[in-house]
Amino acid sequence: MAYGFYIKNSNGEVVIDSESPGLYLTREFNFAYNAGTTSATNKSSYYRYRITTTNDAAIVAVKLNNGDKIFGGPRIFYSNRTSINFREITSFADSAPPRSGYGLEVYAANGATLYSSARNILPVSRIISFTGWSDDTYLQNEKEFQTATVTATERWAVYGPIGMGYENTASSPTSDGRGYQMVGGIWRKSDTQISYIPGAISNKTLAGTRSAAYGLSRHSVLFFEG
Repeated sequence: MAYGFYIKNSNGEVVIDSESPGLYLTREFNFAYNAGTTSATNKSSYYRYRITTTNDAAIVAVKLNNGDKIFGGPRIFYSNRTSINFREITSFADSAPPRSGYGLEVYAANGATLYSSARNILPVSRIISFTGWSDDTYLQNEKEFQTATVTATERWAVYGPIGMGYENTASSPTSDGRGYQMVGGIWRKSDTQISYIPGAISNKTLAGTRSAAYGLSRHSVLFFEG
């Protein structure tokens, strides 16, 4: 930064930066699926969530409990669960409800609050980037592309740009193939293990001769403790 100051904690992490806003909790809520289910032929069915926020600039985080498989984002999600816990996060401290009437605040030149100790700040604990993949064999629903280690307390995740993918099944001389639309997601296998997996959300018939092929783009995930 050109001007200003920053404060680090005992781990050397910047917790206050007069030039950059933090991330603050606006609200936490449990939400039941509200947009039907997927119906890709011969694939698992998922519950669909369409999330609305109190402001357009809000970020949506999902809670990953053991066994959860959650795909998609940033406002449309698919899951094996009928309800999910969500958090609405904002980078504008003024939008976050205060939890006390005193503390330390840092303001930008335009008067916007960049940091407030009186509000629930959510520091990012980990960023994991999963690489994409492509091949000439079947993708398979929920195939584990990559695995990663997290801590048992890192339960909240913000999905980056959606990992999109496809799978084409090979056609025989007497039948058409299928083309599946896939989205990347996270499977919480245990307290400390997660996997990057694809989930099929739709399909269509592919006429003519087709060979097996698939692909899935890269995907980044921000983790928060809680």
